[in-house]
Amino acid sequence: DIEVCDSPKELKEECIEKNEIFLDGYVCKKTKYMHKKHLQEELAVVCLAVNRKYGSDYIPCILWGEKAKEISKNPVGTHLKILGRIQSRIRSTKHGVVEEVYEVLINEVEYE
Repeated sequence: DIEVCDSPKELKEECIEKNEIFLDGYVCKKTKYMHKKHLQEELAVVCLAVNRKYGSDYIPCILWGEKAKEISKNPVGTHLKILGRIQSRIRSTKHGVVEEVYEVLINEVEYE
């Protein structure tokens, strides 16, 4: 369900806290696992293919912490159900192009 806040006055906690997304899809390429030594954190980037009527959407999903290594061991084709939130950030490409990217920050994952 999508709920829309009608005006800026309605941007109360109950609207802000609803940045949740549920995805049901398949790992579509090898997961990137990294250990960020300067942050003392583990990170996994999973590309999830979510099917729709006329094709698929390929959505980058990020998992931080001790579960990052676990999710990175799943082969391409693994069925995952993910609960998380959408986040955006600005990044620079190798060629100096600045772009806004969107990704899902994983809170919970279920393996099928």
